[in-house]
Amino acid sequence: MTSDWLGSIALLAVRLFVGSLLLVAGILKLRAGTRWFLQQILAYEIVKGSRAKLVARGLPATEIGCGFLLIFGWQTRAVALVSFGLLTIFTGAIISTFWRGKQVNCGCFGQQKQGLQPAQWAIVYRNLLLMGLQVIVSSLAPPFSIDAWLNHNPHHPHPWLQVSLAALWLVSLLATLFLQHRIQHEVTKKQLVKTTSVPTL
Repeated sequence: MTSDWLGSIALLAVRLFVGSLLLVAGILKLRAGTRWFLQQILAYEIVKGSRAKLVARGLPATEIGCGFLLIFGWQTRAVALVSFGLLTIFTGAIISTFWRGKQVNCGCFGQQKQGLQPAQWAIVYRNLLLMGLQVIVSSLAPPFSIDAWLNHNPHHPHPWLQVSLAALWLVSLLATLFLQHRIQHEVTKKQLVKTTSVPTL
């Protein structure tokens, strides 16, 4: 009984943590303004024009909505899956800038007072951690939630969904480790070539 109670508290803490992060991220993007966020999106050079404007307007609202729903525990599994997908896209976008040698502002938590918040590998691994937490949230019945209140016997997801999501997270982690190694190797190689090409007096 005690272990079940502690497990429920831990799962609630995970849900509140992830939900709060999404909520804060969305609010700070809105405070920074659509024009500012649009500039950050365009800097990634992945989406342009009307699509970039759609992302700039829709993403903060989506993050806020997902954050609220996770905190209160309504449609928890569906929201966790959506959040997992968003984090996967964010992570891929950041890694793509490393691959192309671009220095961009993360734009994750709006316009920071200290100026640019450059995209770093630490942000990538933070996203992977949040993705792992979303796997947990989507795989277990949500305690202390609207879902639990509406359904006294909440059903568990199909095993294939749990396995597929966990496998996708593991593949994302391994791919990130591989790409980080490759990218850092290429950067070191370019720096070495640049150093050896400098003429000596």
